[in-house]
Amino acid sequence: MKTIKAIMLAGALAMTATASAQFANTSNSNAASANAAGSIKDTNPYDRLSVSFMSETISPDKGDNTSLSGVSIDYIHGFSLSKTLPIFLETGVDFSAGFKSNDVEEKYLQYGDSESVKTTLMSLAIPVNVAYKFNVNPDFSIQPFLGLNFKFNIVGKQKYKVEFKDSDKQKDFDKYIEDSDIKLDTNMFDKKDLNDNKDAVWKRFQMGWHIGAGINYKQLWIGLSYGTDFISLCKKTNTSTFKVGVGINF
Repeated sequence: MKTIKAIMLAGALAMTATASAQFANTSNSNAASANAAGSIKDTNPYDRLSVSFMSETISPDKGDNTSLSGVSIDYIHGFSLSKTLPIFLETGVDFSAGFKSNDVEEKYLQYGDSESVKTTLMSLAIPVNVAYKFNVNPDFSIQPFLGLNFKFNIVGKQKYKVEFKDSDKQKDFDKYIEDSDIKLDTNMFDKKDLNDNKDAVWKRFQMGWHIGAGINYKQLWIGLSYGTDFISLCKKTNTSTFKVGVGINF
């Protein structure tokens, strides 16, 4: 019985070695053919960390647009979807923060010599992309992508700032606001802060699409993207985002 088992084990090892040798020869042959044809295909998975300049536009159906400027920090992992084609599924996490300060026109001033409204929107998003890498040479490639994003709005607020040229008037006003029920800060997710106007309340969750492209040079990545939402920020108010970034592949 032991002899039979030993013979069977030896036979299995021999078959495995033969199959491995055939696979190696086939792979080498394919690689040689690809090199002969001048084709370079990088199908290795990757990770990327990037920082982007971001411009996010809040666009109501009625009224003026509000363009927020800020930054976005992104982590992306690319999963290879094919052993022969450089096509990838990308996902990760994206933290963004946008800000905008608008001065109130003189004819609309309520309290002081100058007034402004500062809008803040901070979000955490999960992108899901399909990307294809066009390899020019081993160090340089162009990589367009198309995908969806699932965005969770963390901070949404507007802060009304009132300033006086006279310092004593400024102190008196600040004391007045502190002692009164007047709120200069508005939580855009709170219906009470928006005078129970549910149509103006910002949503915590949004979903959208985006398209973009990146250039990879060795470990350096430079890219841009544009996208907008399927699920609006609030009723009859959409958002769109443009980003230009730089990052590192590792």
